[in-house]
Amino acid sequence: MVSPTPEFAVRRTGADYGVIGEAEITLVELVRLLRAQTDPRALPGLCVRQSDGSAVSNGPGPIIEDLRNLPDIPYEMFPTEQWLNIGDWNVKYYPHQKVWRGGERVIPLHDARGCPNSGVCNFCYHANRYRTRPLAEVFAHAQELLQRFDANFLYFLDETVLASPRRTEQVVEGIAGLDRPVSYAASATFDSLARIDDCLLRELARTGLRTLGLGAESGSDRIVQIVCPGTVSTEQMRHEWRRLHAVGIYATAAMQFGQHTETLDDVDKTIAFVKGAVEDAPDAVWNFTVTTPFPGSPLYNMLIREGHVRDADDFHEQYHHGTKGARVGWCRQVFNFSAMTDAEVIESYERARKVYYATKARVLNCSINEVC
Repeated sequence: MVSPTPEFAVRRTGADYGVIGEAEITLVELVRLLRAQTDPRALPGLCVRQSDGSAVSNGPGPIIEDLRNLPDIPYEMFPTEQWLNIGDWNVKYYPHQKVWRGGERVIPLHDARGCPNSGVCNFCYHANRYRTRPLAEVFAHAQELLQRFDANFLYFLDETVLASPRRTEQVVEGIAGLDRPVSYAASATFDSLARIDDCLLRELARTGLRTLGLGAESGSDRIVQIVCPGTVSTEQMRHEWRRLHAVGIYATAAMQFGQHTETLDDVDKTIAFVKGAVEDAPDAVWNFTVTTPFPGSPLYNMLIREGHVRDADDFHEQYHHGTKGARVGWCRQVFNFSAMTDAEVIESYERARKVYYATKARVLNCSINEVC
């Protein structure tokens, strides 16, 4: 909450300072000034609590422009058995998913910051400028960690490691150059996946890409263009889904309900899309959620403009303590800007999950309990 709503975050928490955006440069300078007993209140990238409890923001601070030669993360400061053995945790709590296997030792990797499509997707509140880290450096770092922790799985946490065919080729080359066979996981957008030809996709599978995370968001072409203008059609998404299944890469994807102007007809199209996708690739994993306009997202800005929310305090109060939206499990519709009632949004969410699990159980010839 600090970066999109710095004054609110500092006031609400009672913190002395909030650091806006990527914190490394600003935080180091803040510590330096405090150690020198110098007033840091004018420091760019800082939001400062005043004596009367209010807060003043100095705006975004500098960022690391060149991601080469970033300092190493001091992994030894973290409990190794918790972060390294995340595969065992997933097997324990999600036994029906084939993405993870017991005994895998997982190394997290970051290859970029920001997103080339920043500001496009209407629900996204991340706004950092896109920069990439040279993959040669990423894989040199990966090799050192694989040896140090005797690991066998790489998890690319950024969503853009396969952003272009050339970068994808570099991933294949980097994996092939490691001193041991590994499995790995990554994320991508459907439009970037569409630029990867069948030969390169098979190379990804051959070198160990086990799962690819994707954001479908809707099975209605109308809603897809509202959520992420200029993205691929639902027919193209279905095609890419089949391509992944054909080469043995497990896909994971998400659908949301209650998007701006969404109707029951749009919901029907989404549920039909999921049903068909499960029939195409029954081992793939779908997740479902209710659209939430978090501060910093275009949806949130629209709520402010249209007067549905006064400010960040109002959003926080309605998000955590409001009684307007219907609730199911951990999901609650905080604001309804669809063309459905609150009850219809939640019913759509529940119906999609039921169809998903029932279809999966039927195709895999097992009970619903085995896939839930």
